[in-house]
Order: sequence, then C-alpha cells, then structure tokens
Amino acid sequence: MALRRNGPAQKHPAQTYSYNKPGWYEDMSDSEKQEYASKLPKSFSMRMGGHNYKREVENKGWVMFERDGEVYFTNPEYKDKEFASIEYSPGGVRTGEYLPYIKRNEDVRGLGYNLVTHDGVFSRIESNEWTNLSALTPQ
Repeated sequence: MALRRNGPAQKHPAQTYSYNKPGWYEDMSDSEKQEYASKLPKSFSMRMGGHNYKREVENKGWVMFERDGEVYFTNPEYKDKEFASIEYSPGGVRTGEYLPYIKRNEDVRGLGYNLVTHDGVFSRIESNEWTNLSALTPQ
C-alpha cells in the first residue's frame, strides 16, 4: 500500500532545474561559470542537404514547368509524358527545388526520383538510376 502525503508533490532532484540550467551549474562559483561559458560554442553551422539535385536533374535532361500552381517535369527520353514533382526540403527548409517523381516500375530509363518512407517517421529521396550489379559482383 502506497502512502500519500498531504501537500505538493515532491520533485526528484534531477527535476530541480531553473530556466533549463542544471543543478550543478547553480553550485558553481562566478569564475567557474565564466570559464564554463567561455568554452561553449558561439555559433553553429549545419550543412543542409548537400546534394545538388538541381544540377543532376538538368544533366539528365529534365525540363521543369508550372501549370495551375503545380510543378511538372518532361524529358525527351519519355517523349510527351508529364511527371509530377517532389519538393526537396532538407530539414524542413523550403528550397524551391523540385525533382521529377516517377514510380520505379514506370521509370525504365532510371531518370526519375522516388520518395522512400522509413518506419513512417522520415522520408528520403532516392534516385531510380540503374545499378550495374555485375560491377558489384567479384569476378
């Protein structure tokens, strides 16, 4: 049987932060706090994306156009077919880059891209480009 005290619930010592400062920080002297602060990073840089899809899409012969607020692609290899697009937004940052979306089983030349979702949590863009399996197999 659990006993209950009257009054406010007691917090665990690990939960006694003030303004997201850990308890050990509060126990530091002013000179220790200054030394600690001097070692913290002053700026951060994050490499977003890193893959130049725009150049890759152009090199594969894709032509992007917009109709009724939607972005589509055409490619001479697929004659007069129009393909939908995937907006490339690394880290949720809208870059205005679009990629031609084609289901793999419909992309016989391997020129388009597909959106692959993992565990329903995140998605990754994958090229439909063909892989030469004989080059991967030892001779």
